[in-house]
Amino acid sequence: EDVAAKKKYLQNLMWNNTGIVRQGLELNLCLEELEQMKQDVERELSEEGISKEWMELLNMIETARLITYSAQLRTESRGCHYRKDYPQKEISALNTLVNKFQLEKLYDTI
Repeated sequence: EDVAAKKKYLQNLMWNNTGIVRQGLELNLCLEELEQMKQDVERELSEEGISKEWMELLNMIETARLITYSAQLRTESRGCHYRKDYPQKEISALNTLVNKFQLEKLYDTI
């Protein structure tokens, strides 16, 4: 049940912070919360042992971190995703593919 509650929390966290309407501050706070969730799950795995449910949750958190980080990199409103802090659409789309070096930066800052 604890895993199910954490999955529901993760779903709400992502919808509220990285859904259609986004803002830089909310994305930053979301990344901090995701890092805390990751640490909590890793602690659970080390104390209680590996289980399919906890590993799935850890993978979901990692995916959420990548999505949030990518949303943070896109400082524009494009398509149906709207940034409150960057309302204008840029003429050319930014390269928003997350590469290895950006991921290393993400992991170093969180």
